[in-house]
Amino acid sequence: MNREEPAVEPAPPDPSPDESRPGATRLTLSVRAATGALRIVAVWQALGAHAAQARWSRVHCHVRQDVDELTVTFGSISPAELAGIAQRLNALPWVVAASFHVADLRGAGAPDAAIAKRK
Repeated sequence: MNREEPAVEPAPPDPSPDESRPGATRLTLSVRAATGALRIVAVWQALGAHAAQARWSRVHCHVRQDVDELTVTFGSISPAELAGIAQRLNALPWVVAASFHVADLRGAGAPDAAIAKRK
């Protein structure tokens, strides 16, 4: 008997209550490490109390670039707090780069705010 497994689509993220207010933003943290060197638990520990503000996350393997990436999207966190987290992550020897992006949910779009690790 040949049965096909149904495709499972991820559920769309629940919108944060903050996203409905004018001028709302969504902040995303991306952490890159060499393939096989990404330490997921260490990233979540670096988030500290802000881990509770995470709305969803994604791990992606960039085969051509030889890096793994964890992206965490937050519903409510200040850019200054996220910048501090990115700075702490960039200080870790296994991190290739940690950066964050601020997106304007009302369409205008804010410029990327990034803290890149320099080698």
